[in-house]
Amino acid sequence: MALRQSLLLIALGLVSIFPGSRADAADFYRGKQITIVVGFSAGGTYDATARLFARHLGQHLAGNPTVIVPNMPGAGSLVAAMNLFHTAPKDGTTLGVIGGGTVIEPLLGNPQAKYDARQFAWIGGRSRDDFLCVV
Repeated sequence: MALRQSLLLIALGLVSIFPGSRADAADFYRGKQITIVVGFSAGGTYDATARLFARHLGQHLAGNPTVIVPNMPGAGSLVAAMNLFHTAPKDGTTLGVIGGGTVIEPLLGNPQAKYDARQFAWIGGRSRDDFLCVV
């Protein structure tokens, strides 16, 4: 049941990116491919979760697009975050699965984190992460 609710949340999030009706979304997604970039190596929990979503996501989106899951491991998903921010299309056809800590890397002063995490459109998560900063 949780998987179905998560897929519905993601589908609604993707459809809400586009103004207009469900028909507009169907026209947009028909014949397209959605990519879920995973910032970790194959076989782990992030990868397994993304592949589970990918198996069903296309059936829940208007237009029934195909969904693929490439892995882009490196630096705790920093490589994937950089790709999502600088290279990936910003049209609703690319999603990312990155570590929660990756989002705050620029705030922590990591000079390699050359992205503004506020520009990512968060759709949902598979778990709740709590962070604590002590100074």
